[in-house]
Formats: sequence, structure tokens, C-alpha cells
Amino acid sequence: PPASRIFPRVMAYPASAWSELAGEFSRALAKAAPTPALLDAFIAETGAASASNDLAKAAAVYDRLVRRVRFLSIGCPAAGGVEPVKIDVALTKRYGNSLARVALLHFALERLGIDSRVGFMQGWDVSGINAEIPSFGQAVAAILRLEIDGRTFYTACDNDYLPFGMLDTDAQGTTACFLTASGTDFAFERIPEGGAANRTERHIFVQVGADGSMDVRDVRTVHGPGQTALRGLKAAKEQERQNFAEQMAKRVHPKAKLSGYTLSDLDDLNAPVTLVLNYRITDGAIRASEDLMAFRNHWISYNSRSAGLATRTYPLDYYATEETVNTVVFELPEGFRWVPWNRGYTWTCGCLSYESTLTHHRQTLQFTDRFRVSRKTYMPGNDYAHYRNCLQTMAELAKQWLIIERKPFTQPNGLNGPVAPDP
Repeated sequence: PPASRIFPRVMAYPASAWSELAGEFSRALAKAAPTPALLDAFIAETGAASASNDLAKAAAVYDRLVRRVRFLSIGCPAAGGVEPVKIDVALTKRYGNSLARVALLHFALERLGIDSRVGFMQGWDVSGINAEIPSFGQAVAAILRLEIDGRTFYTACDNDYLPFGMLDTDAQGTTACFLTASGTDFAFERIPEGGAANRTERHIFVQVGADGSMDVRDVRTVHGPGQTALRGLKAAKEQERQNFAEQMAKRVHPKAKLSGYTLSDLDDLNAPVTLVLNYRITDGAIRASEDLMAFRNHWISYNSRSAGLATRTYPLDYYATEETVNTVVFELPEGFRWVPWNRGYTWTCGCLSYESTLTHHRQTLQFTDRFRVSRKTYMPGNDYAHYRNCLQTMAELAKQWLIIERKPFTQPNGLNGPVAPDP
């Protein structure tokens, strides 16, 4: 299989050089250039001319493009090669594949005086475009490179739900080739990883009742490509959105009952997507007695299934570098206190890390954690052992019970009684 790490690939291609291929593509790109009148009309629609700087102009053109030209998921191999269809087709018929969209964005930016480079890429799991193999047979999708105010931006125009300058995870970390300014050669470049830009945050407030019920406000904010799933809800009907929100609550606990939800503006590509769920979990905590209760942190559901093997023969691939942050605040019933654990749950190495804290102050118990993945490929041996130990630490934490007991609070002198307010 082409994407396999286990079985070798054999590529047969005509003898050529990247400089010859660059010349061919430059001529094809020039041949596909849009009619000036159609291009000017499209740029006028974007409102980019009135933008204050080049970055705002590029973002305005991109935003209008993904809304106006419907995306066709047809890669270069399926389209018969890397020769773009005449850009007038995308402007008049209002559809096009990634190459057509990238080419249109390139010509529009060129008209606005913004330099860009058209290129090609493969998925990172096959190491991207190999510079030692001069063949367009490696080109799966198009990508555009821009430099604005000393910053480098990449866009593939292949996802209507991602903002300008953001790539899907399969493009992050891959090697791409870009047509040089002279149009006579290709330059090779490794696309940066997503890292902290692939960030998911959850802020959860849980009011634990004396009867074991839990009233929950669950706020989820997604940065990076992960927001695509939520932005797709803008095309859904209200009942479909309601069903989606109920499913999200049920994933936390089977007895969760949704009482309401809200979504941020899904049309605003420049802001992260936020989903707010309000629900109630009956029997979220177990009452062992009038003075003793126990429950799990239902919002921490880590497992180590992907690290089930003690050792590996072949590398393990993680889908992306990312960062996940959770904050869970429990408001305990009156008079109850947490029974502390005797250990912490952390893991740190050069390729991934996990940190967690659990603190108690009066009626409030606060849990925080952060999981960072800095590498996508874990080789057999030490790399995989680090990955496995980290996930097992996280999975062990997810199994722990939080035990609270009714106990009077004490003053600093050790006597029972109300605690003086903080200064």
C-alpha cells in the first residue's frame, strides 16, 4: 500500500529533472490564468482593497474564496495530473478542487501585489515529496506559501472550516515543493507541525448535590483543525444540533440529561469554536453513607489502548502534535471534604508530557491537567516506552475515585468551627 511503513514502495517514472518539471508547470499555470475582468470582479467582492495591511487582504480573499468556490475533493492523481483547469471555470461555475482554489488565490494575491508560491504535497505519513524523485506522480494536493511581514503562511484551500494559514493535520510536518520566484525550479520545505496551535480546552464547573447528582456547565473551546467537526454543524438543522449536543453529554456519562447548549459564531473563521453544554447527571456520585461519597472525574477518560503492546517491531504514529488542557471545578456539598491521594500523576520527557494537579479549598475541589504531544512518530525502544508510560499514567489517573467525607472544618488552632474568611 502507498502509505504503508511496513511494505516497500516501487515507483517507476520517466527520467526528468525538477527544473524541467518546473518549466512545464509554470507554463500550465500561466495558461490557466483567469480573465482580468473576472479576476477584478472577484477581488472587488472580497473587499480586500480596503484592508489595512497585506495579511488582512490575504485573509479577506481566502475567506471569500472558500465561501464562493465550492470545494471538490479531487486530488491531482484523480484529476489526471498537475495542470490546473482554467481559473475562469472556478469563477463562473463556482466549484474547483484544491489546485483550482490555490491557483485562484495565487492570482488574486498577485493582482493585489502580494507574492505567493504554488506547490504540491503528500501526507506526512509517507514523508512528503521526495526531492530525489523528480516526478509529479508524488503530487497529491496543492498548497500555497506566502511570506507577509516576515511571517510564513501556508494554506491548501481544501477545508471550508479552517481559517487562513491553518492546515489539516495530515499536511502538518510533511515535505512540500514550491515553485521558485523565477518559475524555473522547485524548492523543498518541511511544513511546520501544529504543536500548541492544535489546542483543545475544557472548562467544567460541577455542582455536586448531597443526593449524588451533578449539575454541570461544560465549556469546550477548540483551536486548530479539530474545530472542523463543530463548524460542520452550521449546515445542520436545529434538531440535528440538539442530537449532537445530547450525544456529547452522554459520552461524559450515560445518565447525563442535557438542559441546554450554545455554540459560538460558526461563520467566524478567525475565532476558535466554543461549545457550551449544560446538563445534569443523576447518580453521578455514589453515597456510601450520610457522611461518605465517592465519584470519578467523568471528564477525564484517558486510556492506554494504543500502547497495549509491551514492545513494538514497527514505529507507532500519532496523528498530530497537540496540546489538551482541562480544568474541572467541583463544588462539594456543604460540610464535605476531599480525602487526599498519596501520589501525583505526571510524566515528562522530550517527546510528550502530562501534568495534573488536584487542590482543595473549603467547598471547592479543582482539578487541572495538560497533555502535550511534541512528536508524531515513536520508534521501537525508548521512544515507544516513553509514549506507553505516559499513557498508562494518564489511564491510571482516569480510573481513580474521588472520595469526599463529611468532616467539620478546623481553625488554624485545630479547634472545630467556622474558618475565618481570607484576607
